[in-house]
Amino acid sequence: MPTRIDLPLITKIQLIKDSEWCLSQKDLAAKYKISTGGVCNILKRKEEYLGDYKSNQCNEVLGNKIDGGIYAWFVAQRAKNLSISGLILQEKARQIAADLDDKVVFKVSNGCLEKFKIRHNISFRAICGGSGAVNSITTSE
Repeated sequence: MPTRIDLPLITKIQLIKDSEWCLSQKDLAAKYKISTGGVCNILKRKEEYLGDYKSNQCNEVLGNKIDGGIYAWFVAQRAKNLSISGLILQEKARQIAADLDDKVVFKVSNGCLEKFKIRHNISFRAICGGSGAVNSITTSE
């Protein structure tokens, strides 16, 4: 008997969809290279897997909206020659998440921030012309 196989959620969803096309459990087991007992367990927990899949898709859509909002805000701030730290970006991400959905508690980790920087090719360096962003009245006081 082969070792235990743990299918990813997307594969389980595909198996559930295939079962709706009247494929037998034996055929599904052969197609996905798992035991018939594994197929039976997946079909028993069908509602749970479908709920998890739907929840994951909602989180992914929300994450993409937050990412796009943060990037648009970041570009606007850089156009004003304002320097932005990681903490400011994290706080803005929380604010955008709260604006999009009050029920979601969005946690921004340093890893999330690093991935954002890599995804958009952002580096936190000194900005050329940064002194132009400072109000001259503020410096004279």
